[in-house]
Amino acid sequence: MKNENKVKWSVITILLLLLIVIPVFFTECNKYSDIAFVKIWDKSKTNVPFAYSKEYYSRFIKAEPDDIGILIKEIKLNGYDEYHHEVASNINTKVYEIKGINPECAGALKLPFSSDYYVYTNSSYHPNDLGEFLNDLNLIENLSFNSIIYDYSEDMWIEYTGITKEDAVKYLFENNQSMVNVYSGETWYEPKLRIKCVFNTSGFDEIILSLSEDGYLFTDSFSSNQAFYIGEDKVNEFMNFLKTELEAREMPIIYIEDKFSK
Repeated sequence: MKNENKVKWSVITILLLLLIVIPVFFTECNKYSDIAFVKIWDKSKTNVPFAYSKEYYSRFIKAEPDDIGILIKEIKLNGYDEYHHEVASNINTKVYEIKGINPECAGALKLPFSSDYYVYTNSSYHPNDLGEFLNDLNLIENLSFNSIIYDYSEDMWIEYTGITKEDAVKYLFENNQSMVNVYSGETWYEPKLRIKCVFNTSGFDEIILSLSEDGYLFTDSFSSNQAFYIGEDKVNEFMNFLKTELEAREMPIIYIEDKFSK
């Protein structure tokens, strides 16, 4: 009987997590229709217990305790166990700040069943301009820059390495912070340069900043889309810097035939 109850509470726990509506960071709203799927709890996958909701999206990654800031609020969660057809309600949960990150962008959730903190990012986050985006995520401090991939042709990429944070900030951010966020779901931004970055706060994986030939700096990282028009001249200036100052190597694009399409 003990084992049966243990299994039952494990299932209820994951379903509660799947039914979390994260906007309760800031409101007491209860909307449970935005959940995409229900998944049976697997004890071996303690780092991926969450699905996603419309507003805040699980990173499927734990945050380190050292990166957890102040308590934002305590909330009570309500859920429904689809497998045992039971209601589970009033589960005490705590929402924490991630140090250096605006809670409008992301927060960390801690349930009474676990000692871990899990990161959620706001899929509807929309900063007004590039400067606000940099400040809300503390990007200049948090980002480390790796390689840059240039779509040279249909058959070839060029990878540039060795860029410093100082140079990246100079060309991408320094004089562009007033650029308005013009992202629109109706516009397609074609990446010509993809800048691979590491986010140094735990709970966030590699992110990509992209540049288009027609002058846009954009990203779909952090579960939301942002686009800032910095101008073709600035994109070309950055491109010239890459060609003259950084190491480059050609990377042939290998297309794998889809055997299942035949």
